[in-house]
Amino acid sequence: MRFIRNFEIIIQTPNGIELRITPPITARIQITRNALASANTCSVQIVNLKKSTRAQIYKDRFAISDYWQMVVRAGYGKQLYEIFRGNIYEAWSSKQGTEWTTQIEGMDGMFAIQNAVTSRSYNSGANIKNMITDIITDMPKTIAGIISPSKDQTIGRGAVYMGSSAEILDDLTDNQSFIDNEAVNVLGTNEVIGANDVLLLSASLRKSTPRRRENLLETNVLFTPQVAVGGFAEIRGGEDIYAGQYKILGFSHNITISQAEPGNADTTITLDAGSAALEAIG
Repeated sequence: MRFIRNFEIIIQTPNGIELRITPPITARIQITRNALASANTCSVQIVNLKKSTRAQIYKDRFAISDYWQMVVRAGYGKQLYEIFRGNIYEAWSSKQGTEWTTQIEGMDGMFAIQNAVTSRSYNSGANIKNMITDIITDMPKTIAGIISPSKDQTIGRGAVYMGSSAEILDDLTDNQSFIDNEAVNVLGTNEVIGANDVLLLSASLRKSTPRRRENLLETNVLFTPQVAVGGFAEIRGGEDIYAGQYKILGFSHNITISQAEPGNADTTITLDAGSAALEAIG
């Protein structure tokens, strides 16, 4: 039982209704999360959801002021990890033959990126880390995550910020900020989150030999729900040329959880193959 794929999808509608979807319903889930400025994405296809639940899941993609939170948890047996947290921007259902399919498209942080506006001024000597935290408070449905110690310094002269909070944050952090599972993180190039949580990418877990592209190393592994953006990963065994520890820049999950079909269950992880030593924070 511990190796059987499992999932839970929790949806909070704007009017406060909670919808909880679990097996034996079939779910096909594709998720992309990374440390880039673009929003993380989640695409979920659910087969034969019951009519009463299906009727409540509809979202027009142009209704950007409506916040529908979706949390996706998945793993094996009873061990589930949160693999996505964000806002549904589009959802609909359609019938093909005898089956109803509900399609849900989500984005992590897009609600804040589209709706957040900042109007703040700072005097000379203001702490940049505190300024970053201020901007994050202007961004609805997000919280402050890990902020690099390098930002714990002061500005030399006063500053005024007015406009898109996301754009101001990019400017204030030199494009080192990213939103992951609705938490805003700021990491330097060689900084990683967590000193003790190293994801071991053993030869038995990897489905193919890692591929090197410039300063990126990409590896395809069995579905690994515990992988985290900005964390440590260690390649061990197999091709010794790639053995070592790397920063996780991003990953994608492609999984099918069903009692009726085997489907995919893999994770593709993108690592920073740069030669600089990594420094753990957070």
